[in-house]
Amino acid sequence: MAAPLSDRVRRQKKRTFLASFEVLGNISAACRSSGIARSTYHDWAEHDDAFALAVNVASQVATEHLEEEAYRRAVVGTSTETPIYYKGDELERVVRTEYSDTLLIFLLKARAPNKYRDRAQGQGDEPDRVKVYADLDLDQI
Repeated sequence: MAAPLSDRVRRQKKRTFLASFEVLGNISAACRSSGIARSTYHDWAEHDDAFALAVNVASQVATEHLEEEAYRRAVVGTSTETPIYYKGDELERVVRTEYSDTLLIFLLKARAPNKYRDRAQGQGDEPDRVKVYADLDLDQI
């Protein structure tokens, strides 16, 4: 069994873990980066309330990094340079901007779930509208 860590080394490893987790967004990768076992992470998270809170904050930061990248790919797009060939010779290079419709859909669903949520067929507002039309007496209009 490994020798227990000194308080100074433990604090440093916790800070290293948290910084790595913010960037990587993955517990296993942050454990490897900070040189701790996953079981050590779980022990700290279970017995150190301040560390557990800091992990939650780091998780939110990691999620925001992912959201920022998803937004960039969906709205700003990714530019790629594509060569154009004719009979084996490169004529020119064209820069194209590609967007991710799928990421845009996920961003919309996250930001406005009531408006963009998936609905199973036959659910949602449709039955109410049908009922209103069925009860409508055209002679009273």
